[in-house]
Amino acid sequence: MGVDTAVSRPRAKKPSATATRKKAVPSSASPGADIDLSSLDSTHGLAAALTAAGADLCRATEDGQFCAPLDHNLQLWVAIKTMMNQATASVPDSVQGELVRLADRVAAFTAMVGRDFSPERAIQLAEIDLKIAQELIETTLHQMIRDRAYYIWVESGCPQGRDQEHWSMAELEIKGLMNP
Repeated sequence: MGVDTAVSRPRAKKPSATATRKKAVPSSASPGADIDLSSLDSTHGLAAALTAAGADLCRATEDGQFCAPLDHNLQLWVAIKTMMNQATASVPDSVQGELVRLADRVAAFTAMVGRDFSPERAIQLAEIDLKIAQELIETTLHQMIRDRAYYIWVESGCPQGRDQEHWSMAELEIKGLMNP
């Protein structure tokens, strides 16, 4: 089976003022599949999309069909940048800025992988997607623990000097919810 190395480059358009959050960015990963921008409106949605894209790239190293996963990855990063540039994104500002910066770098790397293809470069790209997904999950977990620790502190009457105790309690609660 030959290696499919062609990559089409999307034309990134700045969203109009009337564009809605659910505007889809077409993807050739599978016919008719679109990337729904509203699914990228949370760190959970972003992590899920990046994990799926990374997994698709890993599978492509096994069957040698890289065109669709590379194109989908490029489309995903264009969609992420579009979403993060919209004022309506519910991802923390610090994460938004970092994702916009990463989107440019990953899109350029994706295009380079398509031009100078090797399975190793596709794996590097998959690893980038998976690492960013992991960091998004960890950021979300940290935020959840921080929020719960705050509520424990308030429920306890706002005592001083017990922040570590409140953090530990929140961490146990949140991690307990995630691993029943």
